[in-house]
Amino acid sequence: MTGEEKYAQSVKAYEEKLSKILIQDQIGFEMKISMKNGNPKLRDLMRVVMGEFATVNKNSRDVTDEQALKVIKKMHSNAIEMNNDYEVAVLERWVPKELGEEETIKVIREIIVTGGYNSMKDIGKIMSALKEHRVNMKIAGGIVRTELKE
Repeated sequence: MTGEEKYAQSVKAYEEKLSKILIQDQIGFEMKISMKNGNPKLRDLMRVVMGEFATVNKNSRDVTDEQALKVIKKMHSNAIEMNNDYEVAVLERWVPKELGEEETIKVIREIIVTGGYNSMKDIGKIMSALKEHRVNMKIAGGIVRTELKE
């Protein structure tokens, strides 16, 4: 096995382990590492994220991955609006990738067919069903309207 193959295998094993760790714990780990490595910018961002987690679940210091993702997505979209490229790049690691346009169209068509939706009155039901999928809701809205018109 070459050095590159060993490295790739190590990275894969690390990513598998990381995927089994709660997001809150991943953020905490990032914060500790940034403290040890003297990276105040990352440390401060991770502290803010942890602080946001604390506001979500006031009864417990622990948050579910679902709650953590909601917080991170909100912070990520705020960072995009504020043109904060550093925060966008860091937070992107935890934001699930959205489906592309083709995949979004397939999902919308499937929802329309399985739900038996055929009129513009059904847009709310379709959009509600789309929340379970990783789609850009602004783009999906236009696609839904186009699909229902055809």
